[in-house]
Amino acid sequence: MGLRLFVTSFLFLFLISCDTTSKMKSSQTAGKTGKDESVEYESNIVLHDKPLETIKRNVVNRKWQLLYRIGGLAGDDIAYYDNSFITITDNEIIREENGKEKRQKINWKPQRDITTGDSTYVITGFVNWKVEGIYNDSLKLADNYYDGYGYTLIPAKNN
Repeated sequence: MGLRLFVTSFLFLFLISCDTTSKMKSSQTAGKTGKDESVEYESNIVLHDKPLETIKRNVVNRKWQLLYRIGGLAGDDIAYYDNSFITITDNEIIREENGKEKRQKINWKPQRDITTGDSTYVITGFVNWKVEGIYNDSLKLADNYYDGYGYTLIPAKNN
């Protein structure tokens, strides 16, 4: 009896912990158009292996707050950001820091992923960012070159 209960409990816990197919949705009001549109975004999705349309649907025209970057030559260089925001569009990145805005042109290009060797879409221009994915509402970007940095951003709060 004790062994059967143990095995049943183990299987139950194993099946619950392996349920990664469920996708949570987060809703955000789109403020760029001035309309009160409710748009659904994935809050947990791997994006580096997805088509460009899927990446853009979850990342583009959303205002993100940059929390920190980590990486560099030794892999442990870290910088935290207090008041830095990024909006990625189809053709530019809008950076806001301490109330100042800077716009820089970008392109979306297929490149070889330096980590996996597979093809992925990369934001190119003054950056070379691979869109890793969104995990628990945190956007993960990574420089697509060795000794680069990884960036963690969260959706900006509407103030």
